[in-house]
Amino acid sequence: MTEKWRVRESKRVTPEKKDVWASWSVRSTASDGREVWTRVDVSREAMNRLERGDVADATRQALRTQGRSPVEAAVKQGDDPPARIVCTPTGCKARA
Repeated sequence: MTEKWRVRESKRVTPEKKDVWASWSVRSTASDGREVWTRVDVSREAMNRLERGDVADATRQALRTQGRSPVEAAVKQGDDPPARIVCTPTGCKARA
């Protein structure tokens, strides 16, 4: 059976790379009590293009929800929360 995950909270963290504008650490919990933190990074390029309206809805939503929305989208598909998600002008994707 697929584990049921719930996204609980996000907190702003310092970006680890120069090409990242903003980062959040998002906590998810499983129904069995396990806890996973996902790092969500939004690229500087996405922020530069946001002002022109040239950015994917998923990236825009990640900014509005402080990183929670891409994690919620992953767990709704039945996946475990990824360790890292990167949001660029074209959308948000799980990365290793």
